[in-house]
Amino acid sequence: MKDDIINSFTFKFRLFKQPKKIGDTFEHRSTTYLIIGIENFELLYESVLEVSYICQNIQRNDFKRKVYKPSYQLEFVMRRKYDDSKRIKELMLGNIFEFKGENYKIMEYTKINLEHVDISISFLARPVYPINPKEAKSKYINERKKKLQLEVF
Repeated sequence: MKDDIINSFTFKFRLFKQPKKIGDTFEHRSTTYLIIGIENFELLYESVLEVSYICQNIQRNDFKRKVYKPSYQLEFVMRRKYDDSKRIKELMLGNIFEFKGENYKIMEYTKINLEHVDISISFLARPVYPINPKEAKSKYINERKKKLQLEVF
């Protein structure tokens, strides 16, 4: 049986019309869904924003699952002009950005707002830390040995 508790839905919005938010509900085929996450977004052309949402069927309550608790994350808000597609693409899930000398990876969107000619994107990001220098040096030496096909006796 297909698990229909969590589903993904995609909506298209004309610019300058607010997209749906986390916590909003909607009906689809006589089933009520709650938006619990933003999966992705794309500016299709200058006047249409396509947003994919993670939704929960709130008419079903016959399941037993653990509630998700995210690891250490910070919330960021970035604002971009709607026609600045190059800088908007920098805000895609999985991308790395720098803030106050630290690197962060974009993990999950929390809100997308349209404010006049700007798109305001809120998202959660987790810090990305390098491995310690001794471990990095050891891995580098091992890789060089493999590449040069050296063996130590």
